[in-house]
Amino acid sequence: MGTLLAASLARAGHAVTLLDRDPERAARTSARPLELTTPTGETWSVPVQVALSVPPEVEVAFLCVKTGATEAALAPVRDLSCTVAILQNGCERASFVAEALGLGERVVGISTTEGATRSGEGRVHHTGAGSSQVGPARPEGAERAERVVALLKSAGFAAQIGDVRAASWRKLVVNAAINALTGLLDCPNGQLLASPAAAELADSAAREVAEVALALGVSGNWEPEAACAAWREVALHTSVNISSTLQDLRRGQTTEVHAINGAVARLAAESGLAAPTNSLLCRLVAAREELAV
Repeated sequence: MGTLLAASLARAGHAVTLLDRDPERAARTSARPLELTTPTGETWSVPVQVALSVPPEVEVAFLCVKTGATEAALAPVRDLSCTVAILQNGCERASFVAEALGLGERVVGISTTEGATRSGEGRVHHTGAGSSQVGPARPEGAERAERVVALLKSAGFAAQIGDVRAASWRKLVVNAAINALTGLLDCPNGQLLASPAAAELADSAAREVAEVALALGVSGNWEPEAACAAWREVALHTSVNISSTLQDLRRGQTTEVHAINGAVARLAAESGLAAPTNSLLCRLVAAREELAV
């Protein structure tokens, strides 16, 4: 998502700096434009500045890194006054950054259904247009959230102020059902629907997310049937897509399973509930990561 945002915002005429902590990779990326392939198949070359540090005049910093890299990625902006827009998988991410990292009203949460696949270094395929819900982590950040919505709209994304918490939990239903299983089974999203055994496991994971969301008072329809229908619809419409978890495992990288299935299991336990399917999926993916090292 970071490359997609950078290329789209730059193409819309905004001054964009793509941050990279790897000097060699930053040098390679800055030597050529980013390559953006649109959902309609058009390919654009978009020049973007690549740097190792944050420009002091930055207005909005989009955080798109994996959840495990959050604190390190935000270190350069903690002493600045810029808005920090959180675009990560998992639930309650904006609240976590605002409170745990002390960024308060500067934090804006984004929950998106935009589809993006990294097709190579500095290359991204916008696989499907979606929509984005944007909201401040705290009420005092409302104007910052409006600014983020305006930026996203200017880059061609469908964005609006909304209930980010509810939207992130709806997305969590889908991610918890699809990501870990496709990673473990090494298959595209749609293949889960072709296997009754896989679909049953995905249904179980989705139902557990809905049960926890209901217990936590998250707004929305958390009927078990609705949760199962949600992931199945996404799997059908993204049948050839490779989930981010499977992409990570194929590259030998750490996944976000602890922020997805692991978070469901943890929040279930804190609510006096059980989430055995999500707990098992988390442990299995973690085991595969360990064995791949």
